[in-house]
Amino acid sequence: MQAFVLAGHLFRLAPSQLAIRGRGRDSLRMESRHPTKLGGAESLGLYNGAHLAELSNASSAPTTVRLTMKSFRRAMMRILIALTLIVTSCGERDEVAMTIPPEIGAILAAAADAMGNVETVRFTIDRAGAPVLINLGEGLGDLLEFKGAEGRFARPNSADALVTVNVEGFTTQIGALAIDGKIWLSFFGGKWQPAPPSFQFDPASLFDPNQGFRQLFLDGLANATLLGEEVRNGVDTYHIRGRASEERVEAITATLTRDQAVDLEVWIDLSTGEMVDASFSTEVTDGTVEWTMKFREYGADITIAEPDTGDGD
Repeated sequence: MQAFVLAGHLFRLAPSQLAIRGRGRDSLRMESRHPTKLGGAESLGLYNGAHLAELSNASSAPTTVRLTMKSFRRAMMRILIALTLIVTSCGERDEVAMTIPPEIGAILAAAADAMGNVETVRFTIDRAGAPVLINLGEGLGDLLEFKGAEGRFARPNSADALVTVNVEGFTTQIGALAIDGKIWLSFFGGKWQPAPPSFQFDPASLFDPNQGFRQLFLDGLANATLLGEEVRNGVDTYHIRGRASEERVEAITATLTRDQAVDLEVWIDLSTGEMVDASFSTEVTDGTVEWTMKFREYGADITIAEPDTGDGD
C-alpha cells in the first residue's frame, strides 16, 4: 500500500515540478520545484539510508533527491508488485464473495435459501407433448387443455398469470389470480369471478416456502448431481439433475401433475442461488408431457391485489 501511495504521490507532479536527470551510469537525481509534494514523501518512511542520499531542508528552494539507479529500479519494481497484488486481491475477493462453491450440497442449500426468500419474480410455464386438462367443474368437465402460463409472484403468497388454453381446437387465454389460497378467474377479458373448487391451479404454490421450490431443494431432490456450468438466458448457472418427489412435483406444477416422481433438470444462478430454468417430463394416459419453466426479473416492482369482481366480493 505504501508503494501504491508513493506512486500516486510522485506521478501527480507536473513535468515543470519534477525533473529526473541521469548522473553517471548508475545514479539518478530527482528535482522537485514543488518542495511540499516531494518533501512529503519522506513522511511515508520509504526513503531512508542508502535510498535517500540527500533531501533539501529548504522549504522554499527546489528539492533534490539522489537515488542510485539500482535503488530507483527497486522502488519502481515495488510499486509494480504492489499494484499487481492490489488488483489480484480485489479480483479474488469479488470471486469468492459472488460464487457459490461448486459442491452439490452448497448449491442446494443456496438455492433453498434463495427460493425461500423470493420477494418478487416473473415466470413462465410451457407444456408440450401429450395434453394436460384443467377441470373447471360445474358441469363443464375437463374442457380446457393447458398449454402454458406467464405469470408474476409477490411475497408472501400472491400470484397472477395469463393461462393459455385450448378449447375444442380454439386457443385463448384466461386470467388467474391467487392470493392466500383464494383463486379468481377472468374469461376472455371479462370481470373477475371466484374460481370453482375444482380449479386448483394456484401459481403461488410454486414459491410457498413449505411446499414449493424451497422445500424441493431442502429435501425433495434425491440423487442430485452437478452436471457442470452453463450460460442460460445470459446468466452463469450450475446445471443440476435429480429425482423430484411426487409431493414436490405436484407443488411446482401448481397441481397440474399428481402422483409422479420425475427426473428434474434445473439451472441455478451460481452467484445468487436463484432458479433460472427447469425442465422435466411426466406421463399421462395419452403419452409424455414435456415441461419447461423459466424465471426472470427477481426483485422486480410487482404488486398484486385482490380483483374487483363487480359484486362486492
